[in-house]
Amino acid sequence: MKFQALRSVTAAAVASTMLFGAQQAISQAGPFGAIGGSWAGTGTIKKSNGGSERIRCRAVYEPNAANLQLRIRCASDSYNIDLNSSMTFQGGTLSGQWQEATRQLSGSISGQSTGGGAHIQAVATGPVTSNITVTTRGGHQSVAMFFPGTEVPEVLMSLEKR
Repeated sequence: MKFQALRSVTAAAVASTMLFGAQQAISQAGPFGAIGGSWAGTGTIKKSNGGSERIRCRAVYEPNAANLQLRIRCASDSYNIDLNSSMTFQGGTLSGQWQEATRQLSGSISGQSTGGGAHIQAVATGPVTSNITVTTRGGHQSVAMFFPGTEVPEVLMSLEKR
């Protein structure tokens, strides 16, 4: 009977160690590990005049340790976005720079990344200010960008990993 109890305790300890090791491996993927790679999908832009348009989007995220390079390109019949950003994760926060090529705008970005990049909440500042949320669950990603007081105050995207 004592042997059975000892075996059960040993099995539980081994399982706990394996689970802890798996969690460590996930966290070692870095602060942006969940979003790395190429993504594509569709979305909607909402205009200040009340109209909206469908957009097609592609995103590429290149994480490297605590750094992230990203490019998001979207197009509709009358609107294009070509966003590039370089970010660094340090001390629980992210910071970096962004550029939007079609409008020749640039500025800084700051925020937080949690869950290995599964949830990013950021604010981009410059000539315009944008609140950005990126949520990734497995092979699906939602991106929401809000630009208060602009011609296109809202951009929403639904992307799938390629």
